[in-house]
Amino acid sequence: MTASYPLHPAAALFPAMDEAAFAALVADIAAHGQREPILILDGQVIDGRHRLRACEQLGLEPLVREISAADGDPFCLVVSLNLHRRHLSESQRAMVAAKLATFSKGRPSLNPPIGAMTQAHAAQLLNVGERSVQRARIVIDNGIDALQDAVERHGLAVSIAANLAHLPPETQREVLTKTPEEIRAIAREVKARIDQAGVCGSSAVKLFEQVAADRGLRGIEQCAVVEAITAEEPPLPTPSEARRIAEQTRTLVLGSDGRYHGPRVGPESAAATQRWLALREGLEALCRIDVDAEALIACVPHYQQQNLSAWLARAVPLLTRFNQLWQGARHA
Repeated sequence: MTASYPLHPAAALFPAMDEAAFAALVADIAAHGQREPILILDGQVIDGRHRLRACEQLGLEPLVREISAADGDPFCLVVSLNLHRRHLSESQRAMVAAKLATFSKGRPSLNPPIGAMTQAHAAQLLNVGERSVQRARIVIDNGIDALQDAVERHGLAVSIAANLAHLPPETQREVLTKTPEEIRAIAREVKARIDQAGVCGSSAVKLFEQVAADRGLRGIEQCAVVEAITAEEPPLPTPSEARRIAEQTRTLVLGSDGRYHGPRVGPESAAATQRWLALREGLEALCRIDVDAEALIACVPHYQQQNLSAWLARAVPLLTRFNQLWQGARHA
């Protein structure tokens, strides 16, 4: 008969394994035995709850190791052991950080810096943004169990979950009729259709709206799909990283600050780059207009008519001449 131990609050910091991962753990222990001991503090499991459950299921006596307060803060120990062992998303790590900051309030003050852990400290420990931790706190305080589980075990973005947590419990249950896996599948479909069509701007929005209508997506589900599409995009480099890449490739690199960064050049080259970016942004903005010229006339506010005339007087001759030169350069 296997020994039974209650769980220490620190053991609940990280989400439970899904059934597939747990089944693999059971099979591994059955084949090779328990390789890592279960850590016990004051008769409670602080690390190894899944190994304990697997041993109970197999009828094996678990291998345990007693630790004491001298081994350090149990909450930080659990984070240290599991952070790199478990492959967690930023949203999942934010939930752990929010729990960690919460648990710290009622813990003994034997170690003041840890006992007084703030959300900022917890965010740093879990390598997430403090804003994400604040959102996770909203989910924990106001979200139903199914919503918290969707973030911790099924990949729902904590930003979406925080918005849902403000809704009444019954509305939260209704919204969660589509699983995060279904949301991600729809996001992949939207992205594939946009990529296949080779469109952007308003045309891409129309494709998204068509998929949303076909799938019967409500407003919050549409937001979740947009969030999932964004989450699958590779992150932009930081400004300093963008400048480093630009130096290596001698090209312009878009950074996480929304600006293009280029290699170090002289004042004249820098000015030429800024003019090119202004031209590109202006032309891209014009290309996003999806109505004809007649319809645009009605869009002009009366108080901007004088400004518009001045802009056209300057821009039209410039673009006309630029187009002539560009067409000549292309066919030269």
